[in-house]
Amino acid sequence: MRYKWREELKTLRASLFYFERCSDELIKTVDNQWDAIEYMISCVINSRLFCAGGGRTGKSLKILPYRMKNFLGYDGRTRPCTYMIGEDENIPSHRHDDVGIVATGSATTWQAIQAMKTLTANKVKTFLLTYTPLEEIRERQKKEHIESVWDYFSQQEDYKKRVIFLPMREASEKDDKKRATLAPLGSKFEINTANFCTGMTDCIQDYHLRCEGSDTVPLKTMSYTLNYFKKYLSNLLIPGCYKYQDEIFDFVNDIMESNHIKIVASGEADMVGSCFVTRLVHCGFDGYLKSVHMIRSTDYGPPGSSNITSDDLVVGLSISAESAHTRAIMKEAVKKKAKKIVLITSNPHPDLEVDKVIIIPPTYAGYRGELAHLGLYVLLDGVISQVAKNKNIDEKDMIRLHSRYS
Repeated sequence: MRYKWREELKTLRASLFYFERCSDELIKTVDNQWDAIEYMISCVINSRLFCAGGGRTGKSLKILPYRMKNFLGYDGRTRPCTYMIGEDENIPSHRHDDVGIVATGSATTWQAIQAMKTLTANKVKTFLLTYTPLEEIRERQKKEHIESVWDYFSQQEDYKKRVIFLPMREASEKDDKKRATLAPLGSKFEINTANFCTGMTDCIQDYHLRCEGSDTVPLKTMSYTLNYFKKYLSNLLIPGCYKYQDEIFDFVNDIMESNHIKIVASGEADMVGSCFVTRLVHCGFDGYLKSVHMIRSTDYGPPGSSNITSDDLVVGLSISAESAHTRAIMKEAVKKKAKKIVLITSNPHPDLEVDKVIIIPPTYAGYRGELAHLGLYVLLDGVISQVAKNKNIDEKDMIRLHSRYS
C-alpha cells in the first residue's frame, strides 16, 4: 500500500522504511549464526550476567538485564542476578562461572573496552556483540594507535564461538551513501541490538516455561520475535505513523522551535528516551543555547521538585500511559504551565491533560505491547532524522558531535 506522506516528513518516512529493511537484514544475519547464539543463551540461563556497552549501544543492551530482572526473575532471589556495568550500584566481584556480554558497534568504545578488560582479566566467559570484525581493527591498528575490545576479547581460547555480528549498514551502496539522512550514525546497529536483546529474553522466558532443566534452547521463539517485529513495522507502525503524521509534523516543529526540552519516561521507555536525548544533543541541544534533559524516576524527588519551567517542551514516553512517575511529571508540567506537553503512548485513551498525543500501535491485544518500545525507538530515530535534515546537519557534523558527547 502506498501512503501519501506530507512532503515535510519525507526524511522521516524514508527512515521508517529503512528500518523495515534493516529488520529483514537482521533476520538473515541471525539465521547464519544460530550456533553462536544458542551457545550464548545456554550460558546466560541460570548464570549471573554482567552487561556493558557505551553510548546508545549500551542503552540498547540494557534492555536485556532490565527484562531479565523485571520479567524473568533474574534478581538474585529465585534466580541469579543480572547487572549493567557502569550503571548498577554494588556490583559484586566476578566469579569464574559468571557470564558477560559486551556490545559495541565500532569495537573502540571506551566503556566497552574497560568492561572487556575487567571481565577477561577475571576469567569471565564473555560474549561480544559488534559489527566490526577483528581483521578490520587490525588493519586500522597498522595505520593508527587505537585500543579495541578485540585486544582483550581475542585472548580467550574460544573467542570465535563467542562473537555475534549484528548488521550496521545496508548492502546497497546507494543506501550506504544515504545512511546519514535515513538513520544517523549507527542507529541501525543500536536498534538491531535492542531487537536482538528483546528476542533473546523471549527465548529465555520460553525456556523456563517449556524446557526447564533440558539442554534444548527454544531458538524458534527468538526467530518468531524477530519476524514478528518486521511484520509489526510493516503492518502496524508505519501505517500508524502515517495516520498521526500531522501530530508528528507538529512534534518535529516543536523540537525545532524549543530551546529547552524535558524527556519523561521509566522502564524500557526510559532506555529509549535516553537514546533520544543523546541524538538531540547531536542535533545541537548541547546545553549552551539549547538544552535537553531526562527526568528519571530515580532522580525525581518529592512532588513538585522537578525543574520544569514555562519555556520547556515536555515529552512523555509511556507505552501504557499508566506509569506513576510519568503521570506525576506530566501533571506537574500542566501545573507549571510548560510551553508544550506531548505524550507518545500505545494507550488510545490516556487519562492525561496534554497538548498532543501520538499513538504508537500496540503489538498484541490491548496496549501493553511487548515490542512497542522498539516501535517507539524507530519512530524517535525517524524524528531525529527529520530534525537533522531540517537543521542541515550532515553526517560529518553527526560524527563530530557523536565523538564529543557519546
